[in-house]
Amino acid sequence: MNRRDRNVCNGCRVSFERVPHAPMLFDATWLKLAQKRELLCPDCLFARAARCGIRNTLADLRPCPFNRFGEPLSWFELFAGGERPEVIEAWLKWLHGQEAAR
Repeated sequence: MNRRDRNVCNGCRVSFERVPHAPMLFDATWLKLAQKRELLCPDCLFARAARCGIRNTLADLRPCPFNRFGEPLSWFELFAGGERPEVIEAWLKWLHGQEAAR
């Protein structure tokens, strides 16, 4: 992947200056939808998930600051909506554990 490819969605070729990056998922989930080094916008990621019959949940979302960026309109908030409280608590605990390890 060259430098130019890092600035666009590899699915639709739209610049990341115009669309956001897709949420960061665990590798096991990401690799069901994309190549390891592929970069996707949300529309391309969710379209692929729909085509593959994959429903992404909070358990697929990598606990990292990127997925909390822009709260209250973050990926975390989107995926946490309707999730069981114990799953949300575990995700946040894992996130804070990773932040403390830095």
